[in-house]
Amino acid sequence: MSYSSVVSEGTRAAWRKHSPFHATVAMMMVRSCMRLVILALLWSSSVAFAGGPEVAIEVPQRLPAWGAASVKVVIRNKAAIPIVPLAIELASDAGSLSAWGIDGACRGSQPGCSIEVRWAWGTPARHRGTAWELLLGGPPPQQAMTPPDALSQDATDQLVRLAPIAAGETVELEVPFVAMYQHGGKLAATVSYALVDPKAFALCNAVEPTQKAFVPCRPITTLGGTMYANHADLVKAQQTIHASATFVVEHPKFDIADARAKAKVTTGAFGFERKDQRWILVGGNRTLVVGASGAIEDLPGDWLQQLIALDSSDTVSVFWNGAPADASAVDKRLRTDHVSFAPFTFKGHTSAERFRITFKRGEVVALAATMRALGYHMTESGIPK
Repeated sequence: MSYSSVVSEGTRAAWRKHSPFHATVAMMMVRSCMRLVILALLWSSSVAFAGGPEVAIEVPQRLPAWGAASVKVVIRNKAAIPIVPLAIELASDAGSLSAWGIDGACRGSQPGCSIEVRWAWGTPARHRGTAWELLLGGPPPQQAMTPPDALSQDATDQLVRLAPIAAGETVELEVPFVAMYQHGGKLAATVSYALVDPKAFALCNAVEPTQKAFVPCRPITTLGGTMYANHADLVKAQQTIHASATFVVEHPKFDIADARAKAKVTTGAFGFERKDQRWILVGGNRTLVVGASGAIEDLPGDWLQQLIALDSSDTVSVFWNGAPADASAVDKRLRTDHVSFAPFTFKGHTSAERFRITFKRGEVVALAATMRALGYHMTESGIPK
């Protein structure tokens, strides 16, 4: 196991500006720090620097195939003023694992990627001449969809309310991680941020009214309190820093190529059940589960996500979306086969056609037989006809 650190060219240039003595001392300090880190022998981390803020990825260096762990994206604001991350992405060759920020986005086909909006939120606003007015006050928004009121309809624009990372502050973002082959043994973090500098773009603040109303957003030149900015100005002022880290996935003796040869499924999505050391192969409209013994489970549809989840959880729940014509037959067959289910309910309404199915790994074969008998199959999002 090893620890790798990437020092930017900007840092090296700074060293070269000093005398040979200072450069020598600096290099000795770096070597000393790296020796201390190597003693840990547990984590691989790579750091990138860019004008103050820095980002690092912390990931276990060695993991068994489909082993579960957690990865950290660490952001240290070493700038003298606050920063607002507009978008942060943690990604691998399989696509985005997680994203944060008002401009955060998930790319690729990696399942389970989520976007968490932090550090900045859109606030309804409108222009009045050259000035901005914000729509503030009133009760919090309701979950139920209701037509917008007249004031909300007048809010034709948005300003961004800032909750920046303060100077000297460190933020750690933790992400659940499964060591799939598809990750390619490498993770990358990209952080797009803007320095909160009133010299770089306009900032304003407003007094919160007691009732919902438009209030002036008054320009400010000093930092503090609740601050607002134009999103377009933040984007123009944004900078980007990157970090990467590598890790090793330890392959089992009975590997994916062996499983494909036994199952005669040469392509398609795949996963691994660590408990039983079996491979999950998705081919066409079915899923085959195969181990070194050669025994194969043949399941209708795509069961990859459900089987991977069951490798670390006792039960998994999915929605069975019954066709209106055979809803009663589905209900009767689920009861006969002793499948755990409940009608789907939402806000007091109970559906006669949609069911929530909960099952254990040992019940998969029986549930698959029920689905086949009724002409249904599994997908990532549920059980359709």
